[in-house]
Amino acid sequence: MMPRDQENRIASIDFFRFFAVLAVIFIHAHPFRCAYDDYRAGNANALLPGISEIVIRQTTGFAIPYFFIISGYFFGLKIIGVNSLGFVLARYLRRLLIIWLFWLFFYFFLPVQNFGLFMQYGYSTYMQSKIDYVMHDPLTIINNGAGVGVLYFLTYLMVSLCIIALLYRLHLKKFILLLTALFCFLDLAASSYSATPVGVAFKNFSGNGNFLARCYLYAAQYAGSIFFVAIGWWLSTRKTMIEPKYSMGLAVSGLVFSYYAFFLLNQPIAAFAATVLYAGGLAIYAISKPDLGRNSFIAKCGRHSLGIYATHVLSLNILFVIYALYPGNAYAEIIYPLSAYCFSLAIVLLFSKNNWLRQVVI
Repeated sequence: MMPRDQENRIASIDFFRFFAVLAVIFIHAHPFRCAYDDYRAGNANALLPGISEIVIRQTTGFAIPYFFIISGYFFGLKIIGVNSLGFVLARYLRRLLIIWLFWLFFYFFLPVQNFGLFMQYGYSTYMQSKIDYVMHDPLTIINNGAGVGVLYFLTYLMVSLCIIALLYRLHLKKFILLLTALFCFLDLAASSYSATPVGVAFKNFSGNGNFLARCYLYAAQYAGSIFFVAIGWWLSTRKTMIEPKYSMGLAVSGLVFSYYAFFLLNQPIAAFAATVLYAGGLAIYAISKPDLGRNSFIAKCGRHSLGIYATHVLSLNILFVIYALYPGNAYAEIIYPLSAYCFSLAIVLLFSKNNWLRQVVI
């Protein structure tokens, strides 16, 4: 989901971008939330909503990894064979930084996410809560945009591009995938497997843990994004791609394996492997079939995915006022994220008409 270039667009990638950003909105709208847990707790009426929740949760898992892979792919195409690697990197970072800073300040100063607190206690109390949140852990601004979790994609992507560029500059191109895969082990060792013999545990991290421990864990959280961007970069170096039917088979196998990992394995490393197959397969399929969806409405909407991603939190919170009027309504659970997509698309198209505002959505 890099800033879009008007030339040499690949229709199939935009086609899948549409579904990827829609999947992100479904993830954050969380239709049928906790219904599966309710069913397991003995509520027989929650069976169908519970199944729906699991299907949505597993099916949408490709979204952010797909964006990272595609971003790495286009970055790789730009830097292969050029002498001005720093210029290309600076160009990407400038565009991403403009978007990140604008929406960081927008979501920080406007009571979008905690509107109830603002309505009950006023703007000063709302701002004090935001300031206290940041002061408790200043690194949260970089890590998740001071409470606006969706902004992490932009910071993770910028860091990932810098790491790939650094390894490229150090003439470690042959080892980029290997090194980033080892970094993923760092993430798992510091989080999901921290209590095992191969893990790294830090006491009191969630409270007043030492600064180096927090830096370690924050750095480890970038591992997955760096690895997915590295996959995209590696794909850009390939002269040939596997046939579309095999890449789609790879994606389907990843999706099936994700269900198996969820129900039977319950192992983070298995879920991560499934996501690699799922998102990687879809990315390879899109790259190998560049004319898929050309001139279609879906592909045209897919071009605006970055702006829709940045604005969808605003849309979800505005439309939540209406969504809250229909608790437990199955139709509302689906219409809510779809409406948020349309609302965000309208915002992006409106911003696009202004030469300055278009920089933060395009």
